Amino acid sequence: MTPSDYRDTIAALGLAHGGDISHAAAGRLLGVDETTSRRWAAGTRAVPGPAERFLRWLVASATPAERVMRMLG
Repeated sequence: MTPSDYRDTIAALGLAHGGDISHAAAGRLLGVDETTSRRWAAGTRAVPGPAERFLRWLVASATPAERVMRMLG
């Protein structure tokens, strides 16, 4: 997943506001800290395979990120 793909996927999940990604929300969804989300978006770190597959599944299934975060606690 390229950094652009990551940013677009996070936006498609409704975790971007006014064009800016909510790295805190993305981190909560993926179980990482905000800094890790920022690194993935910037391309200084690669998105791990399991996180990429989970994000792609969320988009494909049209599952709202907020619903998933409520289910995961």
